[in-house]
Amino acid sequence: MQTLQSWRTEHSEDIVRFADKRMTVGYVIVKRLDVDDEKTEGGIVKPEIARTRSQRGIVVAAAKDMLLANQLLPLDIHPGDEVLFTKYGGSDIEIDGQKYVLVHHLQIYFAETPIVANHQS
Repeated sequence: MQTLQSWRTEHSEDIVRFADKRMTVGYVIVKRLDVDDEKTEGGIVKPEIARTRSQRGIVVAAAKDMLLANQLLPLDIHPGDEVLFTKYGGSDIEIDGQKYVLVHHLQIYFAETPIVANHQS
């Protein structure tokens, strides 16, 4: 399983700058976690339709606002949050050779901000 620490080292600031300039109100860019293997244990390659899609991911970029009941409200989802979204929600996109999912805030079941332990001795 991919951790937040490894996620931060894999993603450059380029994706964040890209998203800041182009984010549509209410949308979030997510990097999927726990992607299903392309091959079975016996070595047979699974067709794309037979692979399970992860519903979990780490937010790479998020719009600052969402539109709800014709009001512009702050979107409380931020880069680094772990989210669970609908099984067939979002659109697969590719930016700089990396695969992401563009998800609307209404397709997100919950978002969790990781708690960073601060151990001081």
